[in-house]
Amino acid sequence: MPGSSAAAAITAREVPELRADLVAWLGDPSPRGARGRPLMKLGQAQWGHGFVDTLHTSLRAAELYYVNADMARFAVAASTQLPSFRLTREELPSPHGLVVWEQPITDPPFPIDVPCWGAMWTTGRGGVGVSILAERDAHMRFLAAADPVQGHRELTTAEKAVLRRLDPPTDLVLAGFTNMPFTEAPQWLPDAPLPTGLTPGELSREIESRTFLDQVERTLVATWLLMGQTLTRDEPVTTPKSAAKRIARMDPSLLTSTRYCTLRHQSTAPSERSDGDVLSLSYRHRWIVRGHWRNHAYGTGQALRRRIWISPHLKGPDGAPLTDPSKLVNILRR
Repeated sequence: MPGSSAAAAITAREVPELRADLVAWLGDPSPRGARGRPLMKLGQAQWGHGFVDTLHTSLRAAELYYVNADMARFAVAASTQLPSFRLTREELPSPHGLVVWEQPITDPPFPIDVPCWGAMWTTGRGGVGVSILAERDAHMRFLAAADPVQGHRELTTAEKAVLRRLDPPTDLVLAGFTNMPFTEAPQWLPDAPLPTGLTPGELSREIESRTFLDQVERTLVATWLLMGQTLTRDEPVTTPKSAAKRIARMDPSLLTSTRYCTLRHQSTAPSERSDGDVLSLSYRHRWIVRGHWRNHAYGTGQALRRRIWISPHLKGPDGAPLTDPSKLVNILRR
């Protein structure tokens, strides 16, 4: 799992205010609003002039999700086993959403550290449009750096200042876009054919860029699928009162709570004894316990029995690696 860097991680209580600031930026018609940003102009060129308006409307209607570090690591592990498949509307937790992971879900795509910390999605008739969120300072360093392969020089101090003024005043900013159609399976590496006629440097950059998008798409899909399983649970987390008042002044229609998503985890003691033996068995991995019925003891002296359903859950020490992510994929795709 990619390690978390210093600044970017925000808490679940801060997600509503992050959304409100992004909504204000997307709706700002001035040159400092979203429409003046080079990345947005690229989006408009690809998806039409209504692109920013669509993002603005979708983000205002979005459900908010915060995935804790344990579930984020789990989603990354499961995504490595996830095959290409055709996404459907039913597999989305909501038509429009904003998710922030407590830890980044991607390795740096380039030598500069620009991991993905969050994503916004918009559901249309043909599929899902995804906007990738990255740490503001890391993304700025990436944009300002020289790129010999693409023939880009390093930006000057004045040019960097212009770019920074065009970004929203938030810890996480929009760093890229991808589209996931309902009509076909995604072309994840190594399934997707690479273009011909590229220089070695251009080919390397193309693979790095696709790998980054693959990691975002796979982990986002795994996160969506996890949210629909009894293996996970979510609970509402409200924003602080001061932030809620500020959000109400900006846009009273915006939600001020976030769904905090985590795994149903049952810890296993560091050691267990068998038949009174002194020998202890130490567990260094986590594993998936499938849903099953158990004969539960209750009543005076635990003398009575009743059948209860045990939902799928994890066992093993917190933070330990998952023994077989492919088992999780089988559960998710049922």
